[in-house]
Amino acid sequence: MGGEASRAASTHWSLIEEARANDPPRSLVAIGELARLYWKPVYCYLRRTGRDNEKAKDLTQGFFEKLLTDRAIVEQADPAVGRFRTFLLTAVTNYARSAERAAKRSPRQPILSLDGLHCPEVLGRVSSASPEKAFTYAWASEMLNRALTQTEMECRRTGKATHWEVFRERVVLPILDGAEAPPLADVCARLGIEDQAKASNMIVTVKRRFQAALRGLVLEVVGSEAEVEDEIREMMAAVAG
Repeated sequence: MGGEASRAASTHWSLIEEARANDPPRSLVAIGELARLYWKPVYCYLRRTGRDNEKAKDLTQGFFEKLLTDRAIVEQADPAVGRFRTFLLTAVTNYARSAERAAKRSPRQPILSLDGLHCPEVLGRVSSASPEKAFTYAWASEMLNRALTQTEMECRRTGKATHWEVFRERVVLPILDGAEAPPLADVCARLGIEDQAKASNMIVTVKRRFQAALRGLVLEVVGSEAEVEDEIREMMAAVAG
């Protein structure tokens, strides 16, 4: 339905184009969407640079507001010279340095709310990582979580809730908990599935849906089919540690 050209219209780079628009309401919506997608990687990066929770929260909120009010930042965004998250990481690094120098001179009134900014589960996993690796891990884990959420919603919407539960018990929870997968026979007995072959086929079905969801989300970041596989490989390497 339109192929790659239509997909490009909804990439994260296009949100930057919206932010550049001389239309404040439109720009605010675009920056709000970027904040929703990237606050966690930005926040985790700032925490791993040694800043405390309150300072990292303030800088995270200030950064996305700066994208809205300072066209010089968004004008530097260029998909031809690098990945979106590389642009974002460079921008937040530069912003944090200048913001802390300016903070003593003028107080800031927030215009973009990021209430509840805290992610101890991710910070715990990157407690010994470099700031850059913390950023990448938070980005990758958020993408995987979004793909899992989309997959679960699609399974339940299409009458495949049991398919999802088999996949969740045999694949998702063991990975999240760092534990061995339960015997398939036990999962079948618990969920009322008559044979293990059927359960295995259910897992394959959901796995394909998950892979499709993940590819779709990654394509929104990179904007090009040619880059999707490399991005997914980096994502998996990041969460694997």
